[in-house]
Amino acid sequence: MAMEEYLLILKFTGFLILVALLAYFMIRFGLRRLQPSTGRGYIKVLQKVPLDVKGDRLLVLVRIEERILLLGSAQGNITVLQDFPAEALSLANGNPVQPETENLFSRLLAACRERVKSEKEGAGL
Repeated sequence: MAMEEYLLILKFTGFLILVALLAYFMIRFGLRRLQPSTGRGYIKVLQKVPLDVKGDRLLVLVRIEERILLLGSAQGNITVLQDFPAEALSLANGNPVQPETENLFSRLLAACRERVKSEKEGAGL
């Protein structure tokens, strides 16, 4: 009787180890397929900037092929704030900007501010 109990405990322990391993591999490798793409295709999120402590309001910089969009996200709504052309990807000296650089977001915002400022001056405001 004692031997049967040990075998039962051994089988149960082996089964628990097998379930734990299956759960580990499913979480490790299986969930990647269920998550949305993070930039492997045509759309790539370049940078996210939270505007409040909770992170409910965000500025999101997205690259879609050769276009860059500045999106605002608040309370479940997404708004296109600015659409940057392909030349916004280049520096003044003509070198292409790598999307991973930290200064891309600030450079694009500065370009947007300059454009708005020049439009106001042109309109006589």
